[in-house]
Amino acid sequence: MFTVVGERINTSRKKVNEAVASRNAVYIIEDVKKQIEAGATYIDVNAGARIGHEMEDMQWLLKTIRAGFGEIELPAAQPGSSIMPGKIIPVIPEMIMQTW
Repeated sequence: MFTVVGERINTSRKKVNEAVASRNAVYIIEDVKKQIEAGATYIDVNAGARIGHEMEDMQWLLKTIRAGFGEIELPAAQPGSSIMPGKIIPVIPEMIMQTW
């Protein structure tokens, strides 16, 4: 079994960078939809290419994606490793909180 991660929401890509700079939510949501339709289980969001705007861009991207996909739910925690299968690793909520 494997997990597909959509990685196209990345401000290092010219069209995404332009969409983020102009706050074009339609472009971002359509791109995410295409990735989900292609089988992506997770969407990797990167907002690091617009130096000095990283935090505000990431916040905008997360709000935009959430608004376009109310049915998407992030898991509360990742399962433990093979060494410690019962250990709860709450990295997803911690990483999201770092962007706020």
